[in-house]
Amino acid sequence: MIDGVTCLHVSTFAETIQRNPLFTDVKEVLKDSATTSIYKYNGIIFKISNNVVSLYGSLHKYHRGGGINGGDFTRLELVEVLNDLWNTSGINVHTTQINTLEVGVNVDSNPVDFIYSIIDYKGDPVTIKNNDFLYSECEKERYCMKAYAKGDQLRIEVKFKKSADLNKIGIKYLADLVNPANYARLGELLLSYFNNYLIIDSKPIPATIPTREREILDHGSNPRYWQKLRSDNKENYKKKRKRFKELLCKYNLDSGMK
Repeated sequence: MIDGVTCLHVSTFAETIQRNPLFTDVKEVLKDSATTSIYKYNGIIFKISNNVVSLYGSLHKYHRGGGINGGDFTRLELVEVLNDLWNTSGINVHTTQINTLEVGVNVDSNPVDFIYSIIDYKGDPVTIKNNDFLYSECEKERYCMKAYAKGDQLRIEVKFKKSADLNKIGIKYLADLVNPANYARLGELLLSYFNNYLIIDSKPIPATIPTREREILDHGSNPRYWQKLRSDNKENYKKKRKRFKELLCKYNLDSGMK
């Protein structure tokens, strides 16, 4: 499901935004002798500085009139949103490049069990917080991984902080978001990201497992073990991580990934 998006150079005229009576929520910000005009409409923020228009916000919220981005958001509904942006803002969705994008999928897994079963993500620690709601997060250079509860379902969300990975699968412009062929490629990319989680079920490791294998599972359950191993010897890190995953599968200790 497509959600948040950033486009730093929108293909439209600043006057189209400025003269549209729908965009009544206006704020002027002065910074470094340059004035930025900020317009809000249906959950989308338009910023205009030196006649350059940028766009920030949730396409899902836009579909809901700026409300909560709950429920499904289909490809056809996204088509409607892009058409409406074209009609109201003059945005050429075929030439407006995407700079950042948030994509989320619901997974049929218990969100609490999954989050508390996470050991790490690609050898990096994850941050787990439980303020207003429970979620985990791991920041990578090109993207950010999040896992949280959305009702009774597990929600996995990827924020692409750079567009390179999207460009490789054919997503460069806003219009590419509604190309059916890109959905399959995007799904494969999200699955590859999801599979980078290392998890072990929170239930105790069965005492019937042979001692040597229990030691591997005990060591591998500690995220610091993987961090140190990766720092000391990357090849050994890969070898031991592969063996650890084999044991997880062998003894059905990775049910959160199935």
